[in-house]
Amino acid sequence: MYGVVPLREEGVRELLDQRSDVLDRLKTLHGVAFDFLMDHLDLFQALPERFRLYTLPLDEPEVLEASLSLAKGGDAEEGPPVWVLMREGRVEAILAPQGPLTLPHEA
Repeated sequence: MYGVVPLREEGVRELLDQRSDVLDRLKTLHGVAFDFLMDHLDLFQALPERFRLYTLPLDEPEVLEASLSLAKGGDAEEGPPVWVLMREGRVEAILAPQGPLTLPHEA
């Protein structure tokens, strides 16, 4: 059984008290990344059974910084990190513990 560790809202809120728009955008991008994985089950199945999903929007510095801050506070017992690099709200790369995953051409 595969499992993604969801964003823990209380931890996110502590990091982002000052910027609810950053929190909202981070949640939106997290959903886009998860939907992408659900639409490409071969990629999802290549990931560990448990993992922490982090979105890294390369063109949104404040959201990127927030996501990296969350990663610093992540609990390794919840699984290894999986990094989803994004630009303009689209998945550009997925960095899994075993290395980068090959994305379909339409990504």
